[in-house]
Amino acid sequence: MGDLGSQRKHYWHGAPDEQGETIRATLEDLLDEHPAPLVAKKDNGPGFRSEPVSSLLDERRILALDSPPYLPSYNGSIEAANGSLRRRTDHRAASEGRAGEWCEEDLEWALRQMNEMSRPWGACGPTPEEMWREAKPIDANERESVWSEVIAEYEARLAEGTPLLEGAPGERIRKKCWREAIQQVLIAREFLEVRRRVVHPHIRTKRTARIP
Repeated sequence: MGDLGSQRKHYWHGAPDEQGETIRATLEDLLDEHPAPLVAKKDNGPGFRSEPVSSLLDERRILALDSPPYLPSYNGSIEAANGSLRRRTDHRAASEGRAGEWCEEDLEWALRQMNEMSRPWGACGPTPEEMWREAKPIDANERESVWSEVIAEYEARLAEGTPLLEGAPGERIRKKCWREAIQQVLIAREFLEVRRRVVHPHIRTKRTARIP
């Protein structure tokens, strides 16, 4: 768990299970320690989709941004960060003579090392910890205003979009409209900037046989 804007990781510890109540308790501790985010990006694991987690986000006016189904690339930045933390933890455990056996000290060391030593924006750029300290928290009035705007945008998109269907297709439509509403409002308020770049696909060419 962490902040995508600053790339600071807030939590890298063991947990007894992945149930909704366990995740909610962890999130409550983090929200008591750090300013609440405006948007919480989460995967489709049952724990994160559970009622305890959903109700907590609603109570704190945190917009839940679910990943589209069957699109793991949507979580690319999260998976990359977790992979880096795993490698750092493995390295620490191995250096202490416990290869493959993690302890809390290894996890804490990896978390601090990534937040305070890595430089995602280049050798001369800030660390995630430095970026996090410069971030300005969202005040309660602005949070409530953004929440209301997203709800209004979402309802408008539902009203003018494809009629809802029963079951899974309808749920997919609702989630798509919700993601689009969040993006629209964040861009309009200049919380989010979308940059486009040219992506060159890897084109494979067939080898032609040489005729002697």
